[in-house]
Amino acid sequence: MKYKDMNFVWIEDHYDIHLEGLCKHKGELCRFTTEYDTMVCTIYPLSIFGKLRWLFRKKLFELCVGYHWTYKQKVRQGRFYYRKPIWFYKLLFKIYYMVN
Repeated sequence: MKYKDMNFVWIEDHYDIHLEGLCKHKGELCRFTTEYDTMVCTIYPLSIFGKLRWLFRKKLFELCVGYHWTYKQKVRQGRFYYRKPIWFYKLLFKIYYMVN
């Protein structure tokens, strides 16, 4: 599918464009990857276990890093900032990226 036609839900990997994450396709939650050079997205259907695993990763990212890569009605939610207490969220941020 063309990049501009994608219905993004959450972005896990980004480098100039969204490279990997979750999307909605025909009303179903799916995983996608994007070919950087052609900007063509490949959509992969998820099993129930796959959906649970990816939704867990999404929630963990939102708790530890933030909501700035979560889409709601195709609108990205803000920019990155540390939530309060800042020391706690800086620690969660570091732990998240050390583990992943």
